[in-house]
Amino acid sequence: MKRSWIVLACVALASLAGAAPVLMDGVAAVVDGKPIMRSEFMNNLYQFQETPEGAAMSEAQQKDYVLERLIEEKVLLSRIDRDSIVISNSEVDQRVTAHLSQLAASQNIDLATLEKAVRAQLGMSMAQYRDQLSKQIRSHMEITRVRQMHVGSISPTKKEVEAFYKAYKDSLPRQYNCVLLSHIQIPIVPDSMIVDSVRNVAEALIDSLNLGISFELLAKNHSQDTSAAKGGDLGYFKRGLLDPAFERALDQLKNGQYAVTPVKTNQGWHIARVLGRKEDGVRSAQILLRTIPTAKDSADVIARADSIKKVVKTKEKSMWKSA
Repeated sequence: MKRSWIVLACVALASLAGAAPVLMDGVAAVVDGKPIMRSEFMNNLYQFQETPEGAAMSEAQQKDYVLERLIEEKVLLSRIDRDSIVISNSEVDQRVTAHLSQLAASQNIDLATLEKAVRAQLGMSMAQYRDQLSKQIRSHMEITRVRQMHVGSISPTKKEVEAFYKAYKDSLPRQYNCVLLSHIQIPIVPDSMIVDSVRNVAEALIDSLNLGISFELLAKNHSQDTSAAKGGDLGYFKRGLLDPAFERALDQLKNGQYAVTPVKTNQGWHIARVLGRKEDGVRSAQILLRTIPTAKDSADVIARADSIKKVVKTKEKSMWKSA
């Protein structure tokens, strides 16, 4: 992306080097009438200098790289209003909730413990942390949508990648922060008794729906999802962005209908409902009842992981001896 048509005015980067400290913030560049502040530029520069990729560059190269990256981001963000790109609050909430759930699962803790850790380590409440995450995720989603609209999704074949590498390998930059990994992942699955009991609750709620009780009211009172406050409304999603089982249930429903049997996903049991459809997506609602593993379920998986670890170590030792 050329600076000649995306930058209306640039500040000479050379003036940043060795300059005396100033209290007043300055402008590093102006993109589409919106400034990139010097403080924003310097913060990104300091972070980049700490990476192996940044450490391998000269200071001038570091500044050029960081400014180019900030300019590209601002240009993409400036297209959001023009391209009528709208990210619903429910989409952002869903991503934030998924991120927090994954973070808790990776540390083998529950959300309550995660909240305590956030307060202790970051000095903020979970609500403040969610708000901070929401802003970051919304910005990332907006930039991704703009890229998809103007660039599209590029999916080269393996042969095309190999041909490209063969032709240009000598001119490709060195890759940093790369590591080849392998792992054995064992999901923590709740006991079947928990799964069955939660399904029974979901079926009881469907019975209530059949008796004429409002879906929105039941969602607000029972759904264990951020969409509960909106009566379960998830907003519009393009096909392929929701859980496949949930989407299959939506495919069987007409506008306004709810599923007469609960849908099972990794999150728990869902009561799905279609609120409306457009050419590129469906607006749905849900009542989510989570199936949360117990401490015993977690302990069982840890014991299994330890057992597998011992087997792997034993095999490694025997391989070394035979070698």
